[in-house]
Amino acid sequence: MNQADAVRAVTAGRVAARNNEPATACPHDPNAKTPQERALARLWLRGYDRENPLNIDYS
Repeated sequence: MNQADAVRAVTAGRVAARNNEPATACPHDPNAKTPQERALARLWLRGYDRENPLNIDYS
């Protein structure tokens, strides 16, 4: 994985959130055998969360 792959994963996550896709639409397997694939999943989900953060009710 190079820096361009990382940027594309974050951007794709943000776009998916803007398009109201579910977080489960992540194309990368967070339980993959390779660390690169797991990292891409984390980056995609990070981009998704930055655009559409999970609302937590602390009441």
